[in-house]
Amino acid sequence: MNVSAGITKVLAKGVGVAGLGAVLYDAHQYGKIQAKTYGKNQMANSACDAYMDSKTLNSTSTIDSKLQQARLNAELKGGLFGGIRNGFAQAKGYIAGAFTSLAENIVPLALSASTLVTKGKASAILGLATAVYSGARAATAAFGIGKINPLNK
Repeated sequence: MNVSAGITKVLAKGVGVAGLGAVLYDAHQYGKIQAKTYGKNQMANSACDAYMDSKTLNSTSTIDSKLQQARLNAELKGGLFGGIRNGFAQAKGYIAGAFTSLAENIVPLALSASTLVTKGKASAILGLATAVYSGARAATAAFGIGKINPLNK
């Protein structure tokens, strides 16, 4: 193996690792955002349900009325299984957000992963493709190159 082949191999694998890291970082960050959103929505919906229940009485029982009011107070304070429910909602939101991000970034994910699992010229070509794709995407995001403005349609 000559020196240029070794450098090419290291560069290709480095591009693959960098691309895969960027895709996974993006998925993690979007997962965190969705986790907060899902958790807040779950808490808000539950508090809304408790409020509606406290304002409508299904029977003439004053005990039922007091229980409904107690549930509302607990919901508004974040109690009554709020932490457990919120944890499950946040986990669901994180998974949904992370997989949504991975699906949206399927091309760089596939290019980066392929660069890492292949050898020789295939790895070098896929590494170059990953670098070109990432560069084009960065140029669009940072400088607006090739971006279609919706106001100009």
